[in-house]
Amino acid sequence: MNFVKGNLALLEHKKNNKSIFLFEYVAKGFVQYKGELELIDYGFFTGPAPGRKRKKRD
Repeated sequence: MNFVKGNLALLEHKKNNKSIFLFEYVAKGFVQYKGELELIDYGFFTGPAPGRKRKKRD
């Protein structure tokens, strides 16, 4: 699996001395700050995973 752009930035955030902030959608035009995150580990699916609106994708 190759990490590029945003995913690569998340993976290397500690090395690059960057922070990850989590926001939750509240209403149109509004989000709520939930806190700061730290990526500890990652995993990925080797088979089909649900896409947008939980529809099956390949």
